[in-house]
Amino acid sequence: MNTSVVKQLVLKDWYFNRGLLSLFMVGGLIALCVSAVTHGFVQVMAAVMFMAASSTVMFMPIWTVVGERSQQNLPFIMSLPVSIKNYTMAKVLGTIMPALVLWLSMIAAYVTFATVYEPTRAGSIPITLVTFGMILAILCINLGVALVTESEKPGILITILCNICFWFFWSFTSQASFVAPDLMSPKIVWRAEVLWLLAGDVMAIVVTLAITFYLQSRKTDFL
Repeated sequence: MNTSVVKQLVLKDWYFNRGLLSLFMVGGLIALCVSAVTHGFVQVMAAVMFMAASSTVMFMPIWTVVGERSQQNLPFIMSLPVSIKNYTMAKVLGTIMPALVLWLSMIAAYVTFATVYEPTRAGSIPITLVTFGMILAILCINLGVALVTESEKPGILITILCNICFWFFWSFTSQASFVAPDLMSPKIVWRAEVLWLLAGDVMAIVVTLAITFYLQSRKTDFL
């Protein structure tokens, strides 16, 4: 593992994505603040904007992997002393680590909001963590497809499909029988169904990354 090259590639992705991630973070936090002081339709729209800002990390593989090929940056990377394993590790770290900064910041903000400023929403924390886990799982799926297929169309198609599935999941879980009773509760209840969903998020992340590294290891070049 050429750690110096991997580090530079990771820092490159962080440098080029820092502006967008900062913008989405600020926008998400503003939306969360608006939802805390409003009611009705405005509060619902603010909640949607908060989740939209949080879910933008799902599109990062398009910027870090697909965009690298479409902008003809890959030939330069190929000229470096970097193997496919190095490149894969750099892309995984360079995509997931910046996303985690946004992801964890949004989680911390929501947990603080639900436990300190509006305790009646503390019961929504478990399903919110499940939703954020799904965001990270979708990010890994999109990243894996972009790396393995090395093609713009499959990467964009999977990203769009996963994004649609995410919004359906977010919309309908609030109506589920094991979620709805706790949404406006001051108590945090870890129901069995919620724990299974969390386990599913973790499993999806681990399996997706494992398959991605395995398929990448079978390649002999970047082309």
